[in-house]
Amino acid sequence: MTHKANLALLVTLAAGTLATSAMAQFLPPNQPTPPAPQAPAPTPAPAPQKAPASTTAKAPDIKTPLTFSDQEIAAVAQMLTGCWKATIPGSGDVVMGAAPVTIKGMSDCLYSELSRADAMSRPFRQTILQIHKVNGKVRVKTLEFVNKERTNHLAGLWAAPDAFPQTISPDDLKMTMDVELSKNGDTYHGRTVEPHPTNIANAVEMTGELKLDGKTFWTADRGFDKEKKQVWGPAMDAGYEFSRFDQGPQTIRIEGGVIVVDYPGAPAGTPAAPGQTITVDYIGYLENGNRFDASYERGVPFAFTKGDPKLQEGWNRAMYDARKGQVRRIVIPGPLAVERKDAKAPANTTLIYDVRVLDVGAARPPMPMVQGPGAVKPGLQPVDPGSQDPGFLKAQENFRRMQEERRKKEAEQAKPAEKPAEKPAEPAPKK
Repeated sequence: MTHKANLALLVTLAAGTLATSAMAQFLPPNQPTPPAPQAPAPTPAPAPQKAPASTTAKAPDIKTPLTFSDQEIAAVAQMLTGCWKATIPGSGDVVMGAAPVTIKGMSDCLYSELSRADAMSRPFRQTILQIHKVNGKVRVKTLEFVNKERTNHLAGLWAAPDAFPQTISPDDLKMTMDVELSKNGDTYHGRTVEPHPTNIANAVEMTGELKLDGKTFWTADRGFDKEKKQVWGPAMDAGYEFSRFDQGPQTIRIEGGVIVVDYPGAPAGTPAAPGQTITVDYIGYLENGNRFDASYERGVPFAFTKGDPKLQEGWNRAMYDARKGQVRRIVIPGPLAVERKDAKAPANTTLIYDVRVLDVGAARPPMPMVQGPGAVKPGLQPVDPGSQDPGFLKAQENFRRMQEERRKKEAEQAKPAEKPAEKPAEPAPKK
């Protein structure tokens, strides 16, 4: 399969009914004219499509193991790497995913996510864990992202750490905790060296505690107010224990370098067949975190025919096995992404898509064309309407309100300016 360059991404029209009409002037000499057809000829079956070669692995799928600066640091990193789950009172089942990543200007780092078990594609906390040594003691440093609104494109990439963008730098991070560990047998245990400032839930400072042995890890973050009184977190002798979780995402690697992170769920039916229409909602990101396109902004899901050659080759490969109900993160390398001259999505640029498959059905009749994956629409602030997370629902409501206010403002600006009422003429002075 070859990359289709410089083609606009369009919703394709399902194959219509093909009727044949005999045209005598186009027939070879001395051939009788066939009778006019009594009914439209049946639509020919779609040409079979070859499935792209792929491999599937449990996340994280570490294609190229990183080299750590110290053997003990590597051992601690290995203890933290993987997919974990804990049951936390008031929050239910929480999943953590972590894997080593490369960050320019830093060493010995892991990217980590925390999410609810029923919403793994929407992490509520994303951090970088840096393992380092001070005076021969191993420490685990937690670094938060300064701009949390620019981290949505990273979601799920712990499952395929080689796809982690090389756009993150130390300037994008700030330290919140540093836990010093001591080893006792096969177990590491430690607490924060000193409290760190915070503004979470009425606390002014926070501490952390960590215990890990490779099979489980135990953690406890606690917040304190100005009077040193604990205002959130577990009791001093309690914490949350995470165990390895083998029901997390799967990483699918497809020929050409396309990566799909499939989240657990219950997709319905069978994978889309050639000629069927696949309907999705999606958000498209660049590696720097910029959102360049989203079906949510248009308010209309994107429908396309499986294997449509007008779409990105990487998109077609990633969606070859699409099933209703799938939630997946797709990374398309530049050579298989759409080529654009638009500054919002430059040519030969890696694209990251957050995709939800809404439906897989029969071919549809012709429908109005709309933009599809790769199309650029500046100024997007999409929100996922399928999420039940309170933060997303609030953001969705705010977005709708802003859209309504913008429409009202545009309508007001479109009205012709009213002329000021003419002042009545003053009566002539009496003589």
